[in-house]
Amino acid sequence: MSNLMSVEDWYNMIEEELNIELAENGADREMDFDIENEIEIRYDKYVENWNNAKKGDVVYCLGNGAMIIK
Repeated sequence: MSNLMSVEDWYNMIEEELNIELAENGADREMDFDIENEIEIRYDKYVENWNNAKKGDVVYCLGNGAMIIK
């Protein structure tokens, strides 16, 4: 894949793994937990990693799951 994914495409790809991670660490049960904010933070990290990557680099979207080859 050679293009930066939109937040919608990125989220569709990592949604299951993200939900598992949040359930395992209990974050999704916190009173002040905001899933939209968490998605924004993680997408921003993906974009930052994408922008800093060089051609041929692997950009991890979440944990050991999804990865993109720039």
